[in-house]
Amino acid sequence: MYVDDVLSGADSAEDAQLTIKELQSALDSAGFPLRKWTSNNKEVLAHIQAGHLLNSDFLDLDTESTAKTLGVRWRATSDEFFFVPPDLPTEISPTKRQVLSQIAKLFDPAGWLAPFVVCAKIFMQEIWLQELGWDDKLPSELCQRWHSFLQSYSVLDQVRIPRWVSFRPEFRLEHHGFCDASQKAYGAAIYVRVEMGHTTMVHLLTAKTRVAPVKTVSLPRLELCGALLLAEMAEAILPSMPMLNSSLHCWTDSTIVALRVLAYVQRFINRCKKQSPLSEIRLEAKELVAAERLMILCTQRRYLTNEYRCLSQKLPVPPSSSILFLNPFLDQEGLIRACGRVTASESLRYDERHPIILPYECSLSRLLVKFTHLITLHGGNQLVVRLTRSRYWVPRVKNLVKAVINACKVCVIYKKRLQSQMMGNLPRERVSFSRPFTYTGMDYAGPFDIKKYTGRACLITKGYVLVFVCFSTKAIHLEPTSDLTTDLRHSLGSYPEEGVLAKCSRTMGRPLLALPHYCPEIFSRPLKSL
Repeated sequence: MYVDDVLSGADSAEDAQLTIKELQSALDSAGFPLRKWTSNNKEVLAHIQAGHLLNSDFLDLDTESTAKTLGVRWRATSDEFFFVPPDLPTEISPTKRQVLSQIAKLFDPAGWLAPFVVCAKIFMQEIWLQELGWDDKLPSELCQRWHSFLQSYSVLDQVRIPRWVSFRPEFRLEHHGFCDASQKAYGAAIYVRVEMGHTTMVHLLTAKTRVAPVKTVSLPRLELCGALLLAEMAEAILPSMPMLNSSLHCWTDSTIVALRVLAYVQRFINRCKKQSPLSEIRLEAKELVAAERLMILCTQRRYLTNEYRCLSQKLPVPPSSSILFLNPFLDQEGLIRACGRVTASESLRYDERHPIILPYECSLSRLLVKFTHLITLHGGNQLVVRLTRSRYWVPRVKNLVKAVINACKVCVIYKKRLQSQMMGNLPRERVSFSRPFTYTGMDYAGPFDIKKYTGRACLITKGYVLVFVCFSTKAIHLEPTSDLTTDLRHSLGSYPEEGVLAKCSRTMGRPLLALPHYCPEIFSRPLKSL
C-alpha cells in the first residue's frame, strides 16, 4: 500500500477474492471505502459492484483495460506494465529550467528505465557544472546533445515489463543482484530467476542508478558505492517479497569489491568468535591481505581438490594432475605454489620464484587479469601477462588475457579499424603511353641551407629542389631553385623550341597552384610528332 493505492496479487482467484474481502472489511471499519478496483481476471471482479470498478468495460475493451498507478501504466489484458513518453518540448534553445522540468517528467519508481534515466541525470549534472542560470540558454554543444537525447523518447513506449514473474509456490526461486560503476555513474539491479522444471524464466525486478560525485573519485571507490547500493536495495526490497524460500546471489566484476566484502565478513566472524578486538570501521591492510589469502585458499580447495588433499597429507600429486609439471608444494600459509628452476635467484621476490597456482577456469583468475588490465590503463597482452605472472601462475594465461582484453569495451572501441576510402581511378595521362616528360608532375623539396662564402664571411641562404616526375615512365628530373615562385622559364629555357611538355600537374603544395596562368608559353608550344 502506498498512500491511497493498493497493489497486490495472489496465486489463485479464490485467494484474490479473500484478500479483497479482508481489505474492504479492514478499511471500511475506519471509513476508508476502496474504489476503482481492477484485475486481469473477471472472476476476481465478479463480486464487486459495477460502480466500484475503475471502468464498467474493464477487460472487455483493450483500450479501456489500462490503469495508472504510481506513474506506471498497467494493461490488464496482457498483464504487463508499459510507459507513455511525455510530450516533447518545441524549444530550439532550451533553458536550464526547461531541461530540468522535462527530466522530472521521467517518473520511474521501480527503476525499469534506469539505463535511460541515468543518461538524463548525467546530462543534468553537466549543465550544473556549466554554472548557468535557471533561465540561461544552453550552449550549442549541449543543445545538440539534448535534442539527440529527446529523439530517443520515442522508444519508451516499446518497453514492456511483465507483472507476473512466472512464480508459483512449488517453483524454485532465486534473486540475483548485479552492480557496476563507471567514471560517470554507478548502479545496481536485482533480477528474479524462476525454475519451472526444464524451463527457466528471468525477469528484472528493480534497478537504481546514481551519478558519480562532481569531485573526482577513483573507479574502485565508485565500484564500492555500487556494491553498497546493491546491498541497500536487497535489504529494503527482498524482505517485503512474498517468496520466503528464495536465495540471494550478489555479483560484481570488481576484485576490489569482492576482496573488501570478504574482509568485512571475516572481521565479523572473528568478532563473533572473540578472536579480534574492536577496531576502526575502515579495513586495515592486514585484514585485506588475510581476505585475499582466504579467497585464494577457497579457490584452490574447490578447483584443485585432489592436489590439495595429497599435498596436505604429504603425499605425491597424482600423475593425472594438470599441475604436476609445476612441482607444486604447500607454503607456510597453506597455499599451493609452483617450484621452478629460479629458486636460487636472489634478485627475484618469493612470489616470483614460487608463484601461486590458480586454475584457468576459476572466476578469481579472470578477476585478477581484469584488475591488472585496468590498473595498467588498459595495458596490452604482454604487459598484463608479465604483471600477472609476477605473483600468480595461471595455465594458458595468454589465452585468458587475450579473452579479457578482447571483451574490454574501451579497448575494442580504440582498436577499431578506421574505414578506408576507395581510391579513385588513375588519370588518363598515367595509364597511356607517351614520350618521357610529356605529362609531368611537379613538387618542391626542401628547404636546404646553402652556404655561400664571400671573402671571410659565410652567407647562409635557403634553397629548394624542384622535382619533375614523368607520369609515364616515373623518371625524375631535379632542378635547383632559390625560392618557391612559379616562374619556370629559367628551369625549362634550355629545352628546344618545339617544347617537351603537353601537360604539367601540381602534385601537392599551394605555390604551384596557378602555374598554367604564369607560364602559358610553356604549354602552348607544339609537340613533335612521335
